[in-house]
Amino acid sequence: MLKEEASSPTGAAVAVGVATALVLVVIWRRASVPADKVFGLKAHELAFLLASLLPPAILNAMAILKHMVFYDRHAILTVMTGNLLVLLFIAFEARTNRLAGMAAALVIVGFALFLPGWRLARLATPAEASETATRKDYDRIHPELPVVANSALTYLEMDHYENPALLARLYYLVDSESAIKYMQSNATEGVLVMKQHFPIRANVSRYADFAATHRHFLVWGAIEKQQGWLLTKLKAEGAQVTEIGLFESPYEDSRLYEVTLRP
Repeated sequence: MLKEEASSPTGAAVAVGVATALVLVVIWRRASVPADKVFGLKAHELAFLLASLLPPAILNAMAILKHMVFYDRHAILTVMTGNLLVLLFIAFEARTNRLAGMAAALVIVGFALFLPGWRLARLATPAEASETATRKDYDRIHPELPVVANSALTYLEMDHYENPALLARLYYLVDSESAIKYMQSNATEGVLVMKQHFPIRANVSRYADFAATHRHFLVWGAIEKQQGWLLTKLKAEGAQVTEIGLFESPYEDSRLYEVTLRP
């Protein structure tokens, strides 16, 4: 299945450091707390805990079986339940010591703040920023050719912000079979229906119809990105895909490709 980038080494190091500190707190405090304060769960509490573990487990199993696209954020419930188990483990081992409980709460707060913050920082400074992206004229490259957005999200952003001249030749292509084959998800195939009910100014077309009339066109996006299947399909099926370059733009995927389909 598709997945987002793995967690950073820094994040893993922080997690290991915090876990080690918690273990030390447990060892330090457990011996000094009376044995009659051992933590225990009542029947209804245990039932609630077990029930809370089921939804993320079922969702993750279904995602695997159905080959659905999977992102880190889909495991948020799993992470929250895991944090709860960490807290219960610390409470049990420390015999409900308040200091251990506070340490566990700090771990949960730390993960809640650090990981999203790290992700936002990565989005603010993408890896492509290290490359030279001085050109801004992506809307004037080969003005006679249609431009296809590889990502549905970027397509909708461009539809909102770009000038009418570019939108007149901007397309998003739908093809359920290709989306399932190359992206393992057809979640974005509804753009064609959206066009009928929402004021989308750019064009939407079925891939087969577009390819029948346009053998030479541009694609805005990035190869091997999870947000779109088109570039992966074109490369896999032998189309000539030439990268024009990386451009300075407000979009996360800011590369432009020139594509010529096989005869």
